[in-house]
Amino acid sequence: MADPETDATPTESEESVCREGENTLDNACASATCKWSKEMVTPDHNPTQADSALTNALALRLMWIRDLAAPPGGVPLPEEGKVQALVELTNVPDDVEAEIEVFRCGSDEAIPDSKIAALTTKDNKVIDPDTGEPPLLAFQAAHCPWDPWDKPYFYFKTKISYQSLEAQSTSDREGKPKECLRLAYWVVALAGAKDLLPDTLNECNDLVGIVTKLDHCKATSRDYDYKIVPLDQFGSELRNTYAYIQSSHGNVQHRTDGTAVDLKTMGDPPDKADPAVYRSTVSMTTVVGRFGDVQIRNTDDIVSVPRYLFYSSTCLTGWEPSFSEAMIERGCMYVLAFRRTIPNSEAPECSKKFFKLWVETYKMDPAKIPDCFDQVAPDHYDNMKPVLFSAAGERRGAPGGGLSAGEIVAIVVAAVIVGAVVVAAVACLF
Repeated sequence: MADPETDATPTESEESVCREGENTLDNACASATCKWSKEMVTPDHNPTQADSALTNALALRLMWIRDLAAPPGGVPLPEEGKVQALVELTNVPDDVEAEIEVFRCGSDEAIPDSKIAALTTKDNKVIDPDTGEPPLLAFQAAHCPWDPWDKPYFYFKTKISYQSLEAQSTSDREGKPKECLRLAYWVVALAGAKDLLPDTLNECNDLVGIVTKLDHCKATSRDYDYKIVPLDQFGSELRNTYAYIQSSHGNVQHRTDGTAVDLKTMGDPPDKADPAVYRSTVSMTTVVGRFGDVQIRNTDDIVSVPRYLFYSSTCLTGWEPSFSEAMIERGCMYVLAFRRTIPNSEAPECSKKFFKLWVETYKMDPAKIPDCFDQVAPDHYDNMKPVLFSAAGERRGAPGGGLSAGEIVAIVVAAVIVGAVVVAAVACLF
């Protein structure tokens, strides 16, 4: 069925090809009109809180979704993540081969995996022969939907194997932005361990309220009111996000057996611990060592990571850099975390100040994340020790003064050591 949110007057562009001769179907002027079924769409995501009985087949999802009843990974496609490429024809017979391909407005760059060449014509429309409906598309992280971040607009072209007919939807994002397809930002705020940390869900709900003040940002909070979830379920929430917020427990744990560091003997932050032996984690998954660098590199279960920001409102996840480096290695631009245990009452205060500044002042411009950090972190440095890790390799402690010389040396040494033990850690996959 066509999408119920279809706009009757979205993107539209018409091309026609005429041949001289008698006014028969074979000789009549054929034309094609292209438009999207809506003005804005989110990327593919879980429509509701993920079922624990997932498979890792989410990694197989492409732009063209053909089987809505049983899509790869078993997670239904959300209504706000569906869009159809509509092609209306005149004087084109049935059963003619057709194709479409999606392009980025402005650069005219073809989107990977967007060329669909197995379409056909029927009743003067281009359809998916399996469904009898216009092709249904869903954007994934692999399509780099927010590059550039502030102009995520798309158009499509069609080719019909009849009279060399070609057409495209509107590509003028500056003059006719509503006639192009805009990709909305998608943000997930996930609350865990609510039994011991009762403010986590309230924090997530508040942050969703802040980011959705932007009309082109969609978000949800997830209430995982238990301590652990399967890794593939966790990954299904993480995928295809513009930014992601984790509000739960975090820890520093032994790389081999997963035991937590002893803060009484190692300190808080546990700087007496050896980062070659211990690693920073998020305490969220059924994996013995919880969720850390090794799990982040598991591309079957962690299909993709946030494009621009992983905000970890958790204790100790920023103590050493392996967690953040793995996120950045997978394509996340920034990770904001904390080097010590953090007060349950202060953590929401810090996150809300950060996101309110990022949204209201900078409209979620990823390049302004360091500026937001600089303005918010000083008030929370003593109690939380915030650290910002970036794709450029930058690490910051107290803004204005930065990390101490000893801390910088410790992080650099830790990065080298962690890199040396990755192979052994992957072999464990604990």
